[in-house]
Amino acid sequence: MDDRRDLDNIFFDSLNLTRSEREAVYEAVVHQVETRMKKAESLNPKNRRKHLAAAEKACGVWAGMPEEEDNGE
Repeated sequence: MDDRRDLDNIFFDSLNLTRSEREAVYEAVVHQVETRMKKAESLNPKNRRKHLAAAEKACGVWAGMPEEEDNGE
């Protein structure tokens, strides 16, 4: 972990980031990871059945819709 912090500091130093800017970067990364983990959980196979059921209902609604007629416009 120290190697990672050293590498981060080299990068941050090259960008002349202040301590608070560096902390903001870390906070943003944590937020992005949390968001991605939540999205991954929503794609969990257990939840996939719910998504498929919703998609099937939507397809049923669209299947009953009449096709648009081309009025030559």
